[in-house]
Order: sequence, then structure tokens, then C-alpha cells
Amino acid sequence: MILIVEGADLVGKSTLADRIAATYGWPVVKMRWALVGDDRAETVGMASATIELLRALRPSLILDRCYFSMWPTASKPPTCPS
Repeated sequence: MILIVEGADLVGKSTLADRIAATYGWPVVKMRWALVGDDRAETVGMASATIELLRALRPSLILDRCYFSMWPTASKPPTCPS
């Protein structure tokens, strides 16, 4: 199972993720990166690598925020890998 915790800043996402992790023993993963060059290439590369890792490992984990939610909700969505 993959649980994604989303929400506005300072509403308790990390606290909630930590509590769920303590209950189920799942790791909390925070993925952050700063775009430093080609936004499209970096976004597609990071998303593709994440998707492949999740497919290969099939982990139970908690994502404390996830850039995947940017694609359907952003006013100018980044490029999404197919």
C-alpha cells in the first residue's frame, strides 16, 4: 500500500505520517528536489525513476507529500511521463 499525505503547510502532515508509520511500521519518505536546469527533463526523470522504483519494490510506505499530485492540480502542470 502507498499512502500519500497531502495538504497545506503547517497542518500536521508530517505528524500524521509519523503516527501512521509508528502504527504500521511503514517508512515515511519525503522526496524533495530543486529544479536547477531543464524543468521538463528533471521532472520527467525524477517521476520516471520514482515510478520504476515503486513498481520494482512494491513497498508499503507513506509519501509525505508527493509531486505526482501536481499534475492534476497545478495551474501550469509540469510534464508528466507516460
